[in-house]
Amino acid sequence: MGLSRLAGATLESLRRIVFELTPPGVGDLGFEGAMQRLVSDLDNLRGTQLVLSLPDKGLQVHQWTLCVLHEVAREALANALQHARGTRIDVQVELRGESVRLRVRDNGVGMRDQDRNKPGCFGLLAASERLAQIGGTLRVASVRDEGTTIEASAPLAADARALGDPGEAL
Repeated sequence: MGLSRLAGATLESLRRIVFELTPPGVGDLGFEGAMQRLVSDLDNLRGTQLVLSLPDKGLQVHQWTLCVLHEVAREALANALQHARGTRIDVQVELRGESVRLRVRDNGVGMRDQDRNKPGCFGLLAASERLAQIGGTLRVASVRDEGTTIEASAPLAADARALGDPGEAL
């Protein structure tokens, strides 16, 4: 087996392992159900109200993409609950043209530039890298004493062969 073929097989195996490590519920509950469960599990934690808004019609998006968006939501919510000191977090998922967008916005203290680059803090960097793998992007906008918005965008159409995932769109 050539080096290129071995590298490709190893990458495919790694992608399958990572896919299997997705949060419980995404496969069983679907994306919408998993998001509802995530928000309900965290609602009113530390006195913060979480509000979830999902599209009226189901998302016809590749399963890998939905799992990545769920991971991004979980990381953004964890950051907001741990650091923002706000009273409300809005989580919105919507279809925008040929992409699906996740927005997590809190009304907390905001994030300073040095907060984004703390040693040992890799959650948003990892989320950005996972999104990049599927052709998506991550943006962080913050205003002192007004809160932080984390916005993830991913394409609706995904090439399952490029993702290394045998799953189908949900």
